[in-house]
Amino acid sequence: MTQLTLDLIYSTKMTKLMETYNKMHNFDEHINRLGTNSHKYDNQKQLYGLSPQEALPMWTADMDFRAPKCVVETLNDLSTNGIFGYYGGQESYNNAVKEWYQMRHGWSFRSSSISVVHGLCAGIAIALRAFSEESDGVIIFTPVYHSFRNIVKQNKRQLIEQPMYIKNNEYHIDFEQLELNMTGNERIMLFCSPHNPGGKVWSYHELNKVAKFCEKHDLILIADEIHNDLVFKQKKRTQKQILLFFYFFSSIFIYDILSQVLIRPLFCILRNSV
Repeated sequence: MTQLTLDLIYSTKMTKLMETYNKMHNFDEHINRLGTNSHKYDNQKQLYGLSPQEALPMWTADMDFRAPKCVVETLNDLSTNGIFGYYGGQESYNNAVKEWYQMRHGWSFRSSSISVVHGLCAGIAIALRAFSEESDGVIIFTPVYHSFRNIVKQNKRQLIEQPMYIKNNEYHIDFEQLELNMTGNERIMLFCSPHNPGGKVWSYHELNKVAKFCEKHDLILIADEIHNDLVFKQKKRTQKQILLFFYFFSSIFIYDILSQVLIRPLFCILRNSV
């Protein structure tokens, strides 16, 4: 099946899905989340000294739309059983993930490549502990999602911050300076793609440089790609851009599935499982 055929199938399915969803969903509905154990609302005063009545809580990635009806119904069906034991039998979930990435990105992989973790930060921490030792260097490109620093420090790894520079209103990596700063103690590059903050969608050329740099210095890449579906059409990432990483070295990709419906299971894909 050609990529063009896959794109047409995906486009048709998504168009119908969004038409149905928009008819069913009221995006103008105001939902009061105060007093619902919402981290975004109920902890804002404690963290920042401003209540939700005084300031808009835009400090965390948490949507204020109701989850789709089908998601609510599925959760209700699960809860009516009344028994909440260890979860298993996730083949349908794995198949849904595979189908999405095949349609959306033209990327195929085995179900055995998927490992579900409880959140992005937990996934990164597990990968750090699995593939590095205490005091090993972890490279991050700043400014970046603030939790990167916390995870590296809390796991007793050496934090290596490489500031990016701005050119033509976009962040860029200073590879020459990074090369000069290398000491040999570096083990992991913690990468964000698309980048947070700024929404930078890395070009094929930039990803190629990242891959070759990691190959040269024998670095493991941990790629946070939880925003990978929120990309404008003209910036759509290609299968080549994704698979480029696997060509060079061992890499770990961490994705956020269904974050827009307030459920945040994530999965990792390892090169030696593809």
